Amino acid sequence: MTLTEFNKHFSVSRETISSLSLYEGLLKKWNKKTNLVSKKSLSDAWVRHFLDSAQLVKHCQPENKLWLDFGSGAGFPGVVSAIVLRDRGINTNFVLVEKNKTKAFFLGELKRKLGLSFDIICENVREIDPLKADIISARAFSHLENLLSVSNYHGKKNSVSLFLKGKNIRKELDKTFKMWFFQYDILSSISSIDGKIIKINKLHKL
Repeated sequence: MTLTEFNKHFSVSRETISSLSLYEGLLKKWNKKTNLVSKKSLSDAWVRHFLDSAQLVKHCQPENKLWLDFGSGAGFPGVVSAIVLRDRGINTNFVLVEKNKTKAFFLGELKRKLGLSFDIICENVREIDPLKADIISARAFSHLENLLSVSNYHGKKNSVSLFLKGKNIRKELDKTFKMWFFQYDILSSISSIDGKIIKINKLHKL
């Protein structure tokens, strides 16, 4: 998918397309020295990474003031979501938690080069103070039962969790029902036939 096709899904400004193009360049440059993402995925970064991440922003409302993205890695979905929300004029603060120092340094480089204002925490997400986030997201971080534990710790009464998952999401769900109560929707991904988004709210432990 080209950037033109990306813009069919997300009608964003030229400045935002320029930011994402710069992001793509930095990703390819850094990936030569350190393993941020799989080399195979770089040739299709606008679908595999940018479109996949950006689709979460439609679940963010203007009243959502704090978005926690954990296991942020190379910035997916957190940095891309921050870029698209900035384009839409939605003032949501982002906190990106990534315990790998090299990846956290890359996030800092993105923040500086792209003129973004998110916070970066280079720690284990389970060992920092609860953030009471409005939105909590993760991509390719862990099984759902572990994700729910983090959401419960960092969330609040009306928090929404958005997790990018694959076709086995139903199996992951089955393992959670004995420990957790929550409402959920499973949504089809626009970036992958097998991809899913699981949207969770009203989470609490049984």
